[in-house]
Amino acid sequence: MLRGDFDLAVSFDPEPHADLEILACFDEPVVAVGLKPRRRRRLLELSEVANHPLALLPSEYAMRRQLDNAFAAQGLKPGVHLESDTLEDLVHAARENGMVALLNGAAAMSLDVQDAVPLTERNLGRQACLVRSRSRHHGFAAQYVWDELSAATPTLPPAWGRRVAAAC
Repeated sequence: MLRGDFDLAVSFDPEPHADLEILACFDEPVVAVGLKPRRRRRLLELSEVANHPLALLPSEYAMRRQLDNAFAAQGLKPGVHLESDTLEDLVHAARENGMVALLNGAAAMSLDVQDAVPLTERNLGRQACLVRSRSRHHGFAAQYVWDELSAATPTLPPAWGRRVAAAC
């Protein structure tokens, strides 16, 4: 964006910069897959998943570092039984091997996971944002897309929220 390679972009948790206009679109939570709570739940505490065998992304991923920090901050020592950078492996481990997978809500939705339950810890999610340069000229098409998305952003509920809530 800063070099002028793109007119606009969608990014997760972009770094603020004086030359960029950043419009928050939605927050995407971390969700648990494979946990069978005794009753239908809308949200889970991190402590509720810590006692289960976990399937997680490797530590080079930002989400995994967020999870590790959140567990440590609460004094929890989770049992990680599988690490994979393939999301399908995490979901498979949750479904077939009795583990609990933790992944982003949109990833769960893209894999058609119906039983994902968001975690209550807000600092574990990520925020999707529209980004464009404040100082560069934008073509008509880019300006139109920006205006339409900007106008729709406050009224668009995140798709994963509807799907995850329906599964709970």
